[in-house]
Amino acid sequence: MTASKLLILGTKLIASTAIARPAPTTLYYPGLQSNQFHDLARFSFTEVLRENLKAIQSEFAYLKEVYKVNDYTPVEDKSVVAQGNMQWMTFWDFGKPNEDVRKLCPRTTKLLETIPDLVSTTPYGRSFFLRLGPATSLRPHSSSTNIKLRCHLSLSVPGEGFLRVGGKFAQWEEGKMLVFDGSYSHELVNLDKDKEKSILAFDVWHPDLTKEERGLLVREYTSFLEKQNKS
Repeated sequence: MTASKLLILGTKLIASTAIARPAPTTLYYPGLQSNQFHDLARFSFTEVLRENLKAIQSEFAYLKEVYKVNDYTPVEDKSVVAQGNMQWMTFWDFGKPNEDVRKLCPRTTKLLETIPDLVSTTPYGRSFFLRLGPATSLRPHSSSTNIKLRCHLSLSVPGEGFLRVGGKFAQWEEGKMLVFDGSYSHELVNLDKDKEKSILAFDVWHPDLTKEERGLLVREYTSFLEKQNKS
């Protein structure tokens, strides 16, 4: 395995066709199984989180009463929120832990830390409670890379709404887990006009990656970001 296998591509280059395909904004890694939604059978942590749903819901209910910060930061001041409002309450944001949230939600933090493939201490990963306000929609957007997958554990999702990834749609259901490839163009929509939707969202490594490849990716992407910051 060498660094030459890495491809740094712009979204326009790989999103130039009507066929649904990954369109990461920064890094595309070839050879990984590409699906809009992934089979939960490949992820052993899903059952553990579902078994602890009540505990996670309880900590979330407490947190939203005492934590008034919105940790969502638009990239280059370009918000993905098309209408309505969205709040993030982060546990990790691109490798940086948020100790305030972690201390207020110790059970959820511990559960996340037990996930062997959680992307937390690298430049790629985010873990957060997502609050999607009433009548809120997010613009179609894609993540920075296809080496990670985004997971959604639905905590409270009343009314209508949907998650679209590529050309495929899914609906949230309380206690249900979804694992999807955020490097596809995707959008989140809450159609309920009165109630918000709340989700535990976090990133995991693509299961096709070996430990050697993960180490390479961390080193190469960190170097890439350092060069970008200096330019």
